[in-house]
Amino acid sequence: MDARLSALGEEHPDTLASRDNLARVLGRRGEFEYAAMENLTVLRVRRRVLGEEHPDTLASRHELDVVLLVRRAGTFSTDESE
Repeated sequence: MDARLSALGEEHPDTLASRDNLARVLGRRGEFEYAAMENLTVLRVRRRVLGEEHPDTLASRHELDVVLLVRRAGTFSTDESE
């Protein structure tokens, strides 16, 4: 992710995808504070670059909501069937 950030810049779709993936990994590891911070960063950039109604922006909002809900509930399952 750092290489993409350096080479492509903060607003490039590949950089944002890498940051989104990092946030998912952090969330799965139970590092909800870091996951939420990364999700929020991606959301802010996508809002600015793509607009509020773009599918990627909406997906970022959803990911942030999930992390915040899971953090508050204190539970997280890696079972894909749930």
